Amino acid sequence: MVRKVAFFDQVRRHIADCGMSQYRLGKECGIAASTLSRFMRGERTLSPDALERIAARLGLKVIRADRDKGGRSTSRKGWRP
Repeated sequence: MVRKVAFFDQVRRHIADCGMSQYRLGKECGIAASTLSRFMRGERTLSPDALERIAARLGLKVIRADRDKGGRSTSRKGWRP
């Protein structure tokens, strides 16, 4: 049986396993240490941009469902025919 792991739990695991302090990771990614700490405790989520910065720093790639293969937004907010 395959165990499904929530996306944010996967990110938390990678952060915990990277061997870098939360303070240093937050500093390098432009995220407040308190914000990263609350994320790690499961008290909040992170913005897609913050997740992309963390992923880049950890050598991971986040594939956003709201973007096409070229990185363009697929949101139709404000779109008119």
